[in-house]
Amino acid sequence: MRNFLLTDEGVAIVDFDDLTLAPFGYDLAKLVVSTGMTHGTLRSEATEAALAVYNICAGRPDDATACTFGQLRVYAEFHHRLTARYLHRNGYCHAWPDVRPWRESEVSW
Repeated sequence: MRNFLLTDEGVAIVDFDDLTLAPFGYDLAKLVVSTGMTHGTLRSEATEAALAVYNICAGRPDDATACTFGQLRVYAEFHHRLTARYLHRNGYCHAWPDVRPWRESEVSW
């Protein structure tokens, strides 16, 4: 979410992060975690809808390579472990365990 800048001409996307290869869906999981940690609790329904649009826009709505909600949950929990140290810095005001849009018990590793 910090990669989007609103300009007079529209939206500009910038990404100076490290180049990494990750499974399809991991970038959406990062967005879900960052948004929750910045703005607070996310609704599970909104997260599921975002995943559906993500898969459709990537041309994978019913494909075996689509990201499932279960995979998204695992990726988000993994990303949280990488992001937890930033709590109370860089705009992260909410701890992921307090704002995640599912119960921890719903994550199957």
